[in-house]
Amino acid sequence: VDRYKSGATVKVKEGRQTLNFTLGKISDSPLVRVKKNQLKSKKRTKFEKGDAQLSEGAKASLDLIVHELMVRTEIKKLRVESHVDTANDEADNVRLTRARAQAAADYIISRGIESNRILWEGVGSKRARAPNMTKRGRARNRRLEFHIVN
Repeated sequence: VDRYKSGATVKVKEGRQTLNFTLGKISDSPLVRVKKNQLKSKKRTKFEKGDAQLSEGAKASLDLIVHELMVRTEIKKLRVESHVDTANDEADNVRLTRARAQAAADYIISRGIESNRILWEGVGSKRARAPNMTKRGRARNRRLEFHIVN
């Protein structure tokens, strides 16, 4: 990936299909920014309730992260963290978040990012951003975070 420069076309083979991506400049992606050692995407990666399968929308969101990792070669390692609300018991939450974090990490790797650059962790509900008493609070707690671990 270090050899890819802004404007380069990257070919990714997926099964029998070859996908072409043209890499933009870092400033071309207003949807992802670095803040406090995290890649922050304005497009949330959403999962169906109780499921770890990536929807097309989730894949599109993760493609933004892939793009940033291809352009920002100074990011040597990224940890994908999955979080949920407290709707289920914690053992189920941890299992679900592990499956979601791994699904996201596997997808990022499948798009051409070296596996040694990606770590993943299922956190469960123990690091809430907001109280789980409201629908909005629970929605804020269901998230993926992308931590730079250089």
